[in-house]
Amino acid sequence: MMKLFSLVHNENIKVFKRIRTWIMFGIMAFAVLLMAFLMHQGGQNQDWEQRAQDEIQRYEDQIEAINESMQQAENQDNSDQAQQVMPNAEEEISSIQGQIDRLESHLEEGKNPYERNVWTFMSDSTGLIALISLFVVIVAADIVASEFSWGTIKMLMIRPFTRGEILLSKFITVVLFQMIILALLFITSWLIGGMYFGFAPIDYESITFTNSGQMEAETVSIEILKIYGVEFIRLLVIASLAFMISTIMRSNTFAIGIGVFILLSGNIITGLLRQYEWGKYVLFPNLNLTQYIHNLSPPFEGMTLPFSIGVNAVYFVIFMVLTWYIFKKRDIAG
Repeated sequence: MMKLFSLVHNENIKVFKRIRTWIMFGIMAFAVLLMAFLMHQGGQNQDWEQRAQDEIQRYEDQIEAINESMQQAENQDNSDQAQQVMPNAEEEISSIQGQIDRLESHLEEGKNPYERNVWTFMSDSTGLIALISLFVVIVAADIVASEFSWGTIKMLMIRPFTRGEILLSKFITVVLFQMIILALLFITSWLIGGMYFGFAPIDYESITFTNSGQMEAETVSIEILKIYGVEFIRLLVIASLAFMISTIMRSNTFAIGIGVFILLSGNIITGLLRQYEWGKYVLFPNLNLTQYIHNLSPPFEGMTLPFSIGVNAVYFVIFMVLTWYIFKKRDIAG
């Protein structure tokens, strides 16, 4: 255990002594500050009722446009096209109708849906976790490949550590980096959001709608914790994939490039798979765990939060086993 602790300590020194790491932290803090500044500059629309009514009208126009597209697909007598358009269109209409119901509920209760405070800002700032995904991929894809690029891998191997211990220490370091930058986002968004928009009780609630159309009041702080929880799982799986790439590649630049490409192409892959039933067993459609927190319809029928977490767990194990096997068999001298 002490050997592993020593290895993790050394790996953390390598990561945190690099200026790149501190630039990432700086970018994250600046992104939160910029987001708060822009939202504050926009201000809270005083005539919020008119704003809500205008938004409802825009949503209704969107539903009408979708219905027209569905009608055109049916009139063209193209059954294949209709089968592809109909499920997606119905899901989109359901999602838009939920937004209409939410705004109408606020109007009925005389409650401003655009009210901002520390909790609503923190909820909005969870969108910046997408930026954290990029940073995690860069660190995970680089942490092993860089040892080959710099020629330091042989020095690691002459020490009294097994390959498994070296690999484990590097992955633990990636997870620690992930936890630290998530904590940075949480703390900075709370501090900056409180200063710009004011602090609010921890039990502050907002109105949401379930997939079945039922209205419910949800404590925003609890929703934020749920988002951070499922995003941690997603980042863990993404990190394991990038870590495997880092183990395969000898070039850290190439490893980072492939890792970033896979991360950015995830939504495209999900869109291409929607027409196949087996697509729900592929990793990328299951990475978006926040869709369940926000009561959005998943891309495939039968997908639930436990199902997606299970799929993520299977891929995580596969990636880690492959990483361990590849690294154990790797020709270090080559």
